[in-house]
Amino acid sequence: MKTLRIFTFAIILIGLACGAASAESVYSVSGIVSFDTDGSYTLTLAKFDPTICGVPGCTLTGATLYFYGSEDLSRLTLTNAAAEQQAFDLLDTSNLNLASGNSANSADKYTGEVLDLFDTGIGPGQAQYPTVSGPITLGPAGSPVCPEYTPSAACSSVAYTPPDIVVNNTDAIYGFVTGVGLGGVDGVVKDLSAADANANYVGTGDTFTLTGTTENLTTFSGGGGNIGLALNTAASFEAEIDYDYTVNSTPEPATMILMGGALLGLGLFGKRIRKS
Repeated sequence: MKTLRIFTFAIILIGLACGAASAESVYSVSGIVSFDTDGSYTLTLAKFDPTICGVPGCTLTGATLYFYGSEDLSRLTLTNAAAEQQAFDLLDTSNLNLASGNSANSADKYTGEVLDLFDTGIGPGQAQYPTVSGPITLGPAGSPVCPEYTPSAACSSVAYTPPDIVVNNTDAIYGFVTGVGLGGVDGVVKDLSAADANANYVGTGDTFTLTGTTENLTTFSGGGGNIGLALNTAASFEAEIDYDYTVNSTPEPATMILMGGALLGLGLFGKRIRKS
């Protein structure tokens, strides 16, 4: 029994001595890029710098990208210029990731997702605004201005201020997988494998970019070409990358003592076996 205790203790000491590597994380956050759409964006992020671990270095075990994009339709006004009342449908969409790219690895990019900013029911059925679908009716030119959000045949112009469309929306409409990075960016998640991270995202002092453009499209159905549209939109983008790594450590004096004790224990165990 005593021999077994010596053997077990030696194995535990060796385990303590060898389990010296520690898991760590570091992150890089791009600046926020904002502009009146349509336009283009470039988000610059730092690659993983292996020199942060000193000697003997570290091993990159994976990385995670977080991409945030939003479009604010701050004002949408519809006006009937005809002498008769008009009924019509309207679809206004935004593609926040048109021609998206990643300079580190072209495969690690976000595909263009067409989001409905305003849809009365003729679009793909993903509209968040207006909350009730169906044609809009406006009265003849010269009629009073409608109350906001309330078109009718008694007035000729109506305004809306829809809520922002955010590309990291997690509801049933878009279903994006999202998360919050170590640096606080709440965005669409893209997990990178250890092989991908080591092959494309390592470089002392190096950076990579996420790029793309936006495209806003408006479609009318009905209205006889007499409906005027005025809208103001602005987009914002931000990104983050989190790197997971382990520090490769060399045995320190205390670790050497543990290993020596472990080997001594195994030596005593072998000596007892030979005597028995």
